[in-house]
Amino acid sequence: MTKERATDTEFNKRCELARDLIAASWPNSKVVSYLIDETGKTAQQCRTYAREGRKLFLRDQYDEGETVADAINCEYFVLLNDLKDDRLRAMAKEDWVAVASIDKTRLKHIDMGRAIDPGSTSEMELNNYYVQACREHIDDKLKPRKGKIPKESITISTGWMTNAKTPNDLTEQIEEWKKQGLDITGLPKLDPKDDIPF
Repeated sequence: MTKERATDTEFNKRCELARDLIAASWPNSKVVSYLIDETGKTAQQCRTYAREGRKLFLRDQYDEGETVADAINCEYFVLLNDLKDDRLRAMAKEDWVAVASIDKTRLKHIDMGRAIDPGSTSEMELNNYYVQACREHIDDKLKPRKGKIPKESITISTGWMTNAKTPNDLTEQIEEWKKQGLDITGLPKLDPKDDIPF
């Protein structure tokens, strides 16, 4: 292992070599091992070349200003096109097992389009329709009620009725019952000594 520092030209050449290996789909560990053997540098230095090479590769792949979504969209169609080419080659060789396998992969790939661009599917349109219908229904139910409050007898949850027109009338009627020895329902109070429950 040499300890001399690489010039800018040597550094750039090594990074470009790493970029070419990454473009050829080499895994990172293999790229680093190859660079160690090829340059005679330390593993740490070669990892730096690999890291810079990856940056060069990504910069070459995508234009400046392109968003991640644009890059993913582009890759989606590139992969779809490659699968079509692979299928045609397999059909030319009459390798029907490979054709079936590629068809399954294409279907999975097309299904992934929903995750990439969910707004373009009819499912999303249907979901939007249901969301809008629910919002309208909820808005309609939450509107304030209009009209006058009816002046009817007040019904208590126990089921008995009173002729009271206002809460004050009801309170006065209950007080009158208490004076007469009746309970809140207007019926005679139960004797606490009576053990019959009804």
